[in-house]
Amino acid sequence: MAQSFDNTFDAVLPSFTALYKFNDNWSAYAQAAEGFLAPNENFFNFNNPSTTSLSPEQSWNYQIGTSWQTKQLAASVDAYYIDFSNFIGSQTVQGITTFFNQGGAVYKGLEAEATYSIGYGVSLYANGSINSAKDKQTGLWLQNAPNSTGALGVIYDKDGIYGSLIEKWVGSRYGDTAQQVGLDPYGTLDMALGYTIDSPMAGVGQDLDQAPARQSARHDEDLRLGGQYGGGKYAAVLDRPGPQRFRDDIDGVLTTI
Repeated sequence: MAQSFDNTFDAVLPSFTALYKFNDNWSAYAQAAEGFLAPNENFFNFNNPSTTSLSPEQSWNYQIGTSWQTKQLAASVDAYYIDFSNFIGSQTVQGITTFFNQGGAVYKGLEAEATYSIGYGVSLYANGSINSAKDKQTGLWLQNAPNSTGALGVIYDKDGIYGSLIEKWVGSRYGDTAQQVGLDPYGTLDMALGYTIDSPMAGVGQDLDQAPARQSARHDEDLRLGGQYGGGKYAAVLDRPGPQRFRDDIDGVLTTI
């Protein structure tokens, strides 16, 4: 028999950003923002949804960093700190997964990223991070949260043809909330190919400086393919190619899950 169930969650999400340019190539930034995530429908008991009581996740996200950009090199380093409340965890017993509000949690870490253009549309890309994700009450590591991540590869983008070959590495993590099930590091090799067909209306009402942003968006999306860094909420925080994506998404980091 079909069931009808609904619930409403809402929140005001402030965001504060500061940017300082030392010169045309070098800048520093700081940002603070609140995040919010309503429980996913998959978290609820399918047979009787009203028996599942979950509060929305909320977070305060902080980041500071610096970036350097020239025609050939784009590099950045940043530090982040994310303070969760009502963090939603899960537990699987005899094939049945249940979700619960685990309480407070803190994500923090350092990340560095660089893209170097060697010419003829070819660029080299590298990214690495050291991370921590722990429960506030127990001090134990959060489920599926890696202690480090990395990416290394080559990108081609010229004359409408786009391609990338990126090796991603995910560090050690735990498969449970009690740190009893250790998971080994692993890597994935992702390839993406694309071709852009110009629209007859290309350039109408659009500034030329939007083209790099369009390329960056395609680059970001390709890096997300197959690289969930262990999956779940940690992917929303870390599965971004570097500080730039975090600056773009920090005010909605929870809503991207």
